[in-house]
Amino acid sequence: MKSTITTLGDVRDEKALADLAEARAVSPFDSLTRIHTCFDSFDSLLNAKGGYRPSIYMRERDHKGNVERVALALAYDDMQTARGDSRRAFRGNW
Repeated sequence: MKSTITTLGDVRDEKALADLAEARAVSPFDSLTRIHTCFDSFDSLLNAKGGYRPSIYMRERDHKGNVERVALALAYDDMQTARGDSRRAFRGNW
């Protein structure tokens, strides 16, 4: 199945995230975490020790990857907010 996440507006769309999970046969955020970070799960990213917060960089000419990275950063921020944690993902450009 092809992912329906194609624009930045899709990153908080539950159906688009479910489609991405089905396409990758795993939790969408676990999959995105493995693709775009050195962590093996979204949970390990959220619970990183030492006050760690991820740096998410956008890359020129990588629209699909950038959409996935924005989705991961938004999910990280949303989950940390819900948990009462003040850490947020840093966003930058290459």
